[in-house]
Amino acid sequence: MDDKPIKAFVSYKWESKEHASWVKNLSAGLRARGVEAILDQWEVKLGESFTDYMQEHIASADVILFVITTAAVSAAEAPKGKGGALKFEVQMMNARRMAEGTRIIGIYRSGSRPPHYLRDHRYVDFRNDEEYERSLQILVDDILGRSEAPKIMC
Repeated sequence: MDDKPIKAFVSYKWESKEHASWVKNLSAGLRARGVEAILDQWEVKLGESFTDYMQEHIASADVILFVITTAAVSAAEAPKGKGGALKFEVQMMNARRMAEGTRIIGIYRSGSRPPHYLRDHRYVDFRNDEEYERSLQILVDDILGRSEAPKIMC
């Protein structure tokens, strides 16, 4: 039996200290529940490349989590040559999804719509802070394969 934890790459837009702190807290919560959240705030050291980090960890992640905010959607859908690092990250994520079927799970934090490439995908809603623990448990259960349909009884 493989005891290696499931790796979840966390993709988000750097918007504010508060938002970065929320993402860090989410990632810590995932780790506390058995999911190896991969977060740039922990992984990229001074003088290291964010591009190298993204390429390495998107390629090796079991699942990718995309934190949906209005600013993240704008960056992800920006025209060619705009959108910065997040746009590049989204391109790598989508290439991996198309080539290997890697799941991208939307983590709805704010805003009124997901990016176009996730519009018909199920997501977990973290927009209501009072429901945070419930949303986190839904996410963890799904990542760890604990979301099963009830057995059919004859």
